[in-house]
Amino acid sequence: MPATARWTAAARSRHRAPGVIINANGDQARFLPYGLPVAEDRFGGYVGPLAGIHSGLEWARANRPPCRYAITTASDTPFLPAELVRRFRAAIDEDDPKLVVARSNQGLHPTFGLWPVSLTQDLASSLKAGDRKVSDWVRQHHAEEVMFPALEAGNLKIDPFFNINRPDHLAAAEAFLQATTA
Repeated sequence: MPATARWTAAARSRHRAPGVIINANGDQARFLPYGLPVAEDRFGGYVGPLAGIHSGLEWARANRPPCRYAITTASDTPFLPAELVRRFRAAIDEDDPKLVVARSNQGLHPTFGLWPVSLTQDLASSLKAGDRKVSDWVRQHHAEEVMFPALEAGNLKIDPFFNINRPDHLAAAEAFLQATTA
């Protein structure tokens, strides 16, 4: 993903939730320009996004002890809904912590979630047992799904969780962005 898109995701998240961190493995120096802490996965090898979510929950437990929830997003999502945090928080009952994840017309987006920090140990046990699919894990834990509609600009529609992984994705994002400013 282009650095500008990564920065956009980090900057947009920073305004919605305190304690923004980056989960990444490898050379952490490449993230110094963002001025954000980097949490590596606690499980060896590339285990996948579920291990990254676990790292975020561990970071929250260690660095924000009173924090009951952590919000996760992908960094390659330039159109992250502005109301994501507010809508996730509205879906929870403070007396009964539950997992909340995003859904759109394109399907479930389980890496975008509001995760109770109390699930940290359970998630670690699942990872040790070989669980890897975020979508399976959130279904097993009866996550509440919050629906987000497509974004519209002119005659274009785009999934709010659209991510940029290839040059044609970048072109589609640029076309949508251009339509929003027209």
